[in-house]
This record gives sequence, C-alpha cells and structure tokens, in this order.
Amino acid sequence: MCGIVSIVSCNRKISEKRLTGAMDRLSHRGPESEGTWLSEDGKTGLGHRRLSIVDLVTGRQPIANETGSIQVVVNGMFYDFYRIRNELAAKGHKFRTTSDSEIVIHLYEEYGIGCLTHLRGEFSFILWDERKKELFAARDRFGIKPLIYTEKDECLYMASEIKALFGAGIAAEWDKESLYQHIFVSLNQDRTLFNGINQVPPGHYLLYKGGRKKVLKYWDFNYPSEEETKELNEIENIKQLNAAIETSVKLRLDADVPVGCYLSGGIDSSAVAGIAVGQYALPLDVFTICFETAAFNEEHIAKQTSEKIGSRFNPVFVSNDDVISHFRDAVCSFEMLAENTHWVAKYLLSRHVKSKGLKTVLAGEGGDEVFAGYDFLVPEFTAPVRSESVDYQLSELICRKFENEGFPVEITRLEALNRKLGCVPVFLKNLADKRLGFKAILNDDVTKRFNKKNPFDVFIDQFDCERQIVSRHRVKKSLYLWNKSVFPNYILAAERLDMAHAVDLRLPLLDHKVVEFAAKLPPSLLLKNKREKHALREAVRPYITDTVYSRKKHAFIAPHSTVKNGSGLYEMVQDELRSTSMDAIDIFDRKKTTGLLDKLPDLDDYLRLLMEPVLLMMLSACVLHKKYMTA
Repeated sequence: MCGIVSIVSCNRKISEKRLTGAMDRLSHRGPESEGTWLSEDGKTGLGHRRLSIVDLVTGRQPIANETGSIQVVVNGMFYDFYRIRNELAAKGHKFRTTSDSEIVIHLYEEYGIGCLTHLRGEFSFILWDERKKELFAARDRFGIKPLIYTEKDECLYMASEIKALFGAGIAAEWDKESLYQHIFVSLNQDRTLFNGINQVPPGHYLLYKGGRKKVLKYWDFNYPSEEETKELNEIENIKQLNAAIETSVKLRLDADVPVGCYLSGGIDSSAVAGIAVGQYALPLDVFTICFETAAFNEEHIAKQTSEKIGSRFNPVFVSNDDVISHFRDAVCSFEMLAENTHWVAKYLLSRHVKSKGLKTVLAGEGGDEVFAGYDFLVPEFTAPVRSESVDYQLSELICRKFENEGFPVEITRLEALNRKLGCVPVFLKNLADKRLGFKAILNDDVTKRFNKKNPFDVFIDQFDCERQIVSRHRVKKSLYLWNKSVFPNYILAAERLDMAHAVDLRLPLLDHKVVEFAAKLPPSLLLKNKREKHALREAVRPYITDTVYSRKKHAFIAPHSTVKNGSGLYEMVQDELRSTSMDAIDIFDRKKTTGLLDKLPDLDDYLRLLMEPVLLMMLSACVLHKKYMTA
C-alpha cells in the first residue's frame, strides 16, 4: 500500500517540482492523501501518497519522532505492531499516531539498523536521520514491495516505482545489458531494465551519506546444508506449520477497512482463504479469475472451495477482448516484460476488487516457493547429487527446428552452473530452452557486444554460492536461485498491477517466520512420494476441498494468445513488432524479426508455443518504449 519518494542532494537545494512530479506518478498507489517533508537546508525531501488501511484518521505521512530529527515514509504493513508499540512505549517512546508505520522510527532509535530484525511484513521504507545527515532505506525480505533508486547530478532519487523517477525528471533509457540478461535468464537482483536505475534487492538496506552509497544484506534464506539437514518428526512439524500459517493469516487480517481474498483452484490461495474465513469477524469476499478457455478456467474448483469455507464467491471473467484492450495499461503498470497475458488478468482482477469497494486482499503467492510446489523440483529430488555433464538434448532439438526455418541458433552455455553448483537446476535448463528463440532475432551489434558475457555466468556470479547454495540439496539449490530471481523480478513484480488500482496485497505464506520454519524442513517432507508441497497439503488439510488436496500443481497462466492466426493479440504482435519502436529499442534486428513474423503463421505448433513468450516480451518492450521513451 502507498507510494513513497525521496530526493537527497549533496550540494544544493532539491527541486520541489521534481519531488511533486515523482509523487504525481504514484497517485494510483495512494489516492487518498499526500504529504511531503523538506529539511531546513532544503537538501532532503520525502514524499508519500497514502492508501489508508490502518489508522484512517491520524496516519498521514511523513511521520516524525518526538523531536522531528527523524522522518520516515513507509509503503506496506508491519504486523504484530501493537505488541511492539507497547514494548516501545514502556521504554518511554511517545507515539503521535496509531499507525503501524510509526514503530519503525522508534525501533530505529532503539536499535539503529538492527531495527530490521524486529519488522514483520511486506514493506519498503525511507528514513532520514537529520542528526547523522544519513538516509536509511530498506526493502522486505522477499521483495514483495518495490524500492527503486538512481543517482544523478550528486542526488539520490528513490521511489516505489520506476515511473516516479521519470516524473522526477530522470530520463528513460533502456539498459541494453540488463535487457539482454533478462531475456535469457532474469534480471540481476539489483538491476532494472532502465539505464542507471537500480532496485534495492530483497532483504537488503541502503545507506546514503555525503554522496556515498552502501547497499547491504540483512536477511537470507540460509537453507541448512545436506549435512545439517535432519529427518524430522512429520506429525509434530505439520502441527507446528499449521500454527505458524494460522498466526500469519490472522496478523494479515488486521485492518480498519474490509479485507478480501484472491482464490484460485490451487492449495495456496484455498488454504489462506479457508483460514481467513474462520478468523475474520465479517463475511469474506473471494475473487477468482475466470477464462473463456476451459483448460485454463478454475472457476468450478474455486467455487467448490468458496462453498466449503462459507465465503462470498466473486467470479471475475476475463475474455480475449479484455486482454487485448488492457494489455498496454497492464504492461505499463508492471514495468516489466510479460511472457504470458496472465498479468493482464491480474490487472483486471484488482480493478474488479476496487470496484467492489475493497482495498486489501490476502493471496497465496509464495506457497510454491516456500513449500516446493513447482514440477521442476520433482526431478531435483530424485536426481543424483552431482551431474557430470550438461544435457543438451532438448536444446539441440530446438536449434534444429530453428535452423530448419532459416534461423541459426547456438546452444546456450550452462557450464558455469554445473561447475559452480555441481548440477544444472532444471528450471534454468527449461528457461534456457524457452528463451532460445531470442537468439534468432538479436541484432549483430548486440550479439557481438554481449555474447562474450554468457548470461548464465552473469546470473550465477551475483550469488554467494559457497555460503548459500553449494552444500545444499538440489531442491534447496533450485529454490534459492528461483526465489532470488524469477520470483521477485517477475511474480512478485505483479504488486504493481494490484497497486495500479490501489489494492494492497498481503501474503501470509511469505511471513518470514513461516519461511524460516519451512526452510529447515528436509526435501523428504516437501516432496514426499514425488508429490509437491506435501508438508503444506497436510498442514492445511482441514481448510481445502478433496479436489484441491489431491490436485497437482497447475501454473497460473492465461490461454495462449498469439498461437491462433488472426486473433487480436496475434495482430497486435504483427503490427507492433514491425513498427519503428523495434528499431528504437535497438536490440532486435528488424530484418530477422520481420522474417520471423512472416513465417509465424506456418511454424509448427511446438515452435509457435515456444515463441509466444518471446513475442510477448518483445511486445511488452515496444509498449514500454512508446509509453516512457517517446513521451
């Protein structure tokens, strides 16, 4: 919830116009009120756009301590704050509001940067310490809430979304190296798609003083090594897990406005909704995306769950025409490259929630990441500890198919993963295969410039492999890498789609106490009998239907949208990817791209499906370019 902004200058007064310009670009995140603070010397400014959920009367921001020497703006929610507030009050701290956000000031006064270990929730914040002349900003452990920054002309700019920095006068330019990295693997933890614009990585904080910046880690998953992993009492651990999740859901129902739930046909959202109904004093509304294509529509399963738990069922129908009409708006909110149109459906889901008068919803994101819910983890559980060679079989098949169509493609190099990890995680192998299509359309200059940097080498070099990955079970290796890459940079980036309609998303399965408990569970409890999420299934069994309990993982994806010739999105792809925007992006070759588009109607079904994420990511790039770089 909310949008936050800061500008800190080393030498001169900041421009209030830039501060308000940034805040204006975040009005969708906080449509109810706005507030600013400027230091006496005019060199520091904080801005806040508010979505009121807790303390509707006195919770305006920025919030100051008793003397005004510390100012803070917060995006998100700190849970269990009543207990913390009482403890701080007993130590003599005086509170001006009843907002959860105020506790961070007084925790900082008590513990300094150590205050982060006391915070529980989804958050990012920016705190200015006037006595030290130092800015302290932090992002939650998993990257649920965004925190973006850039340095220009001896100033540090920070905000909740990239578009706010554009509103502050920062030029929008592609970071071609980052774009190249993203289309083949994933953004690095501290990068964005835009030149000179970075993000604070999940579980990190930033300090800025006298023009010098430091970004440091305060939390990590710390999975136990295989040697440290113990076989645990299943019944007792399932019981403890159940209690931890129930507590997490209960904390996230704390609001001064009505709360709802997103509900799919999966275990995660079904469990969250089921627990929430039992703990919520009011009738609970649940919201389900419904697609026209039966194979992708989970309406009947979600409705069964809603009837079992006694909630009010709200189906949200998303048609192919809806996807076409709202694709551009969704991508501009997302600020990322979408490889499936499910994010358009998510954008429309939050719009519907807003139309029903709700500001806050609970959801099940994180269940797959915490409890091993993806099918690519099953072979990791049964595979040998070390893989002596990299399996190129599927890659070779794809390369031959492209070559048959006149597009020479080289096999992606995965040796670094095998060398540093002792294996190649299955999800990265799958990702390499799915993104091979990009190799057929890159321009020669980009290939020459970046081909020496194997994106999988760049990807793995950003991690502390020795301390966090190497000695872990293959399942935990894959979970760690996924949770540090695709998860925050793609799945959790959908936070901006909810906040596009001022809907605050709360994720009980990403409570850090739940995650830290689950991290200690051995793979045999996560993937028992090759069944995903065994521990979670058993822990939430009372709240879900038999259908959901026994159902295998079904990824949340929308129906394929470019495969059918003549469909609306197919036509949009054909038009946009032939436009001048493609030349301006200057990473894709026009001739190669046009050749692909000409051949697209006649490609076999396998290549058509393989190319859809490539086409949609390119289409997203065109949309972002037109929105932010030609304005």
